[in-house]
Amino acid sequence: LKAFELALKRGFAFELDVMLSKDQEVLVFHDEELSRMTGVLGEFIQWNAADLKVLKLLKSDQTPPSLSQVWQLIYGQVPIHLEIKQEGVVGPLESKVLDLLKTYAGPICILSFNPNTLQWFKVHGPEYIRVLNIEGPFGFDHRLLSLIYDVLKSRPHMINSDVQSLSPLSVMLLRPLIPLGAYTIHDSL
Repeated sequence: LKAFELALKRGFAFELDVMLSKDQEVLVFHDEELSRMTGVLGEFIQWNAADLKVLKLLKSDQTPPSLSQVWQLIYGQVPIHLEIKQEGVVGPLESKVLDLLKTYAGPICILSFNPNTLQWFKVHGPEYIRVLNIEGPFGFDHRLLSLIYDVLKSRPHMINSDVQSLSPLSVMLLRPLIPLGAYTIHDSL
């Protein structure tokens, strides 16, 4: 929670990633594997929330918080980009997140690499802005056609792409359909 406290003191909006623990609690954590952030081997989804909440993050005194804990800390004071990390069955995580979203007073947008998650929110939480995260490369090939299909199916408000992922042709084809954003931008471009 310390990083969120510091961002909040500066008035920064923040992006956070959520996943379901084995016992179905929504926790804030970025990686599917625990090792990079905790030094412990294992997959996030194989651990219960109580066990995850005692793991130390990057040799600090901080532990993975629940989304409820983050909500209590920030209480609608800043905008949130909430990335739903989910590769499995769509519904359980999204439903729990939607319940928690209803208790947040500030602006939120939902991000996901999974177009099915965004399609779920289009039906169950249409009031939230939906952003499809993508990683490429996307040239003029089947991946681009698949991306266009995903956009038409999930109807996100925006695509957020790694800046290296979209070719100029892809940008030219997608821009008339949907706003494009970029992430992982380095000054060497």
